Amino acid sequence: MAADAVLGVLGHNVHRSRLLKRRHGRTNDIEKAFETPTGKVVTSVPQKTRHSRQLLVCLAFLVMAFVWMASSTVGRMSGGSTSLLGGSKGNTEVDAIVTLAMRGFRSTLMAHTLREAGHWQRPIFVLTDNPALEQEHLHETNVTLIDVSKRLHPTFLSPSEEAAYRHQYDAVQDDFAIKWQKTQIFQFLPPHIHTILFIDSDIITVRSLQSFMKDIAQNVQSDECELSAYPERWYTNSPFSKYRESGDWNSGMMVLKRTLSHDLLSEWNRTIVTAPFSKRDQPKLTQVIHKLGTHVCPLPNRFRHVLYAADFVDRRSYQWGLRNPTFYHFASQKKVSDLWNPTINLLV
Repeated sequence: MAADAVLGVLGHNVHRSRLLKRRHGRTNDIEKAFETPTGKVVTSVPQKTRHSRQLLVCLAFLVMAFVWMASSTVGRMSGGSTSLLGGSKGNTEVDAIVTLAMRGFRSTLMAHTLREAGHWQRPIFVLTDNPALEQEHLHETNVTLIDVSKRLHPTFLSPSEEAAYRHQYDAVQDDFAIKWQKTQIFQFLPPHIHTILFIDSDIITVRSLQSFMKDIAQNVQSDECELSAYPERWYTNSPFSKYRESGDWNSGMMVLKRTLSHDLLSEWNRTIVTAPFSKRDQPKLTQVIHKLGTHVCPLPNRFRHVLYAADFVDRRSYQWGLRNPTFYHFASQKKVSDLWNPTINLLV
């Protein structure tokens, strides 16, 4: 429906452009501007220029799509060891899906779509600093809420580290507490939960998880994978990105295991709350992986399963019918608690 609306606007613009040409009696290459129904000014450009731009866009899309598919399948070396899995089989299934809903971030859409669109029947745990608010919106979704409001800050820091931490927390508290809580997950979960899929609360599910769970089965079963995650998008580490030095792995979706991931989470726990601080948790994660030599297994088929709302290529590939992802990751549009028709924002 959202795609039809977009195409309708574009068709209206083209029709109006033609009317303007007839009205002025001109069909040459002079640029003409007209307003769309939303008030946006669109400019008609020479035909050769339009064809050249279209060709460049198509070529750019093909190149970037190839990079995306290659990176999602193979992954990048991160300083620790990386493989395409192997080893003997451990736990054969994901025991639960876990997320964080703190400092204004909500899990409403994430949990609701996991149940409705993803057909996920196993436990969902939401670690939150406001369980009353979450319960108000999740009372029909069968979610286990865990109150972390009394353990928002580390207690192991020295006085100087504590002062630096408090200064950083006051500056960026909206997400700094959430970063640290990622390292604490298993301390809050029941002891029988051994293998989890952690996903950020700004990720929604749009189709059944069946194919995704089948694709990550080796990651879950392998006793070599201390961490499974998607490689970070290449452009986040480019000189032009506001997230320069983002690290090698994206922590928005991870397979974690109580025993195998213990050393990684313990070291990440301390590193993330000590200087030098980072705006994102990925650089500290990469630092710990390098330090410990953590064995990281890339999650497979990123291009097939995850669409980033902030990613131009991802959005256009969805518009053009080339993608049917399992998840939408809103990334830079994280507070989506009341956004019940998110495809509109993805397509416009």
